[in-house]
Formats: sequence, structure tokens, C-alpha cells
Amino acid sequence: MTFTYSFVGLPLALQAVRALGGDVERIATEAVSETAEWAKDEVFKLAPVDEDIYRHTIGFIIERTGDSVRARVGTGEPYGRRLEFGFGGRTDSRNRTYVDINLPIAHFGPVADRVPRELVRRMQRLA
Repeated sequence: MTFTYSFVGLPLALQAVRALGGDVERIATEAVSETAEWAKDEVFKLAPVDEDIYRHTIGFIIERTGDSVRARVGTGEPYGRRLEFGFGGRTDSRNRTYVDINLPIAHFGPVADRVPRELVRRMQRLA
């Protein structure tokens, strides 16, 4: 199971680049890559410190399909979703019921909320 947040080049950002007369494809690719790196670093900072092994599984991949560029920031660890959203009071597949006093610890969500602004800012800087 993979827990990821995805973001795609935003129409607002592309309009900003076109208005500045830049090379849209190059700028979009660089901006998405830079924003993914930034997002990964920010998620790492917010992830639970006592889960150091988990923190080092946070990464990103860049995907190109036709003329679109997409970045996926996430972790391959199955318990990423539990850390983000909590699991208290639920029973897992092994019939164990959990009481998570210290969960959830949102670390992807707060960063995902800031991604659009970061992406636009980077695209404008690169244009």
C-alpha cells in the first residue's frame, strides 16, 4: 500500500508562465521537480521524529505523460496512512484493536495545502 499526495501543473501557473513568455514545458518540468523536492523535505520535517526509519522512506517521483508533468510525494510504508489520519478504535487485519493516544500526526496534508502556492512561485521565478 502506498500513501501519496499528487499534484499536477496548475492552470494558474501555466497562465503565469505564458504571460511572461517563457518556455512552458521546461519551466513546468523544473518547477514541478523543485516543488516535489521541497514538499518531500517539508513532509520529512513534520513526520513523527520517533519514526525515523519511516521518515527516510518519504520520497518523490516525477511522471511525464504526453505534455503533462506530475510529481507524487509519498511513502511506501503501509502505516503512513495511520500516522497521517490515526487508527484509534479500529481493528486491523490481525484482529488487533488500537488505541492511538498520540495519533494522528498530520504531515502530508499541511504540506499538500501549500503546494499550489509553491508551484506557482517557482514557475514565476523560472519564467
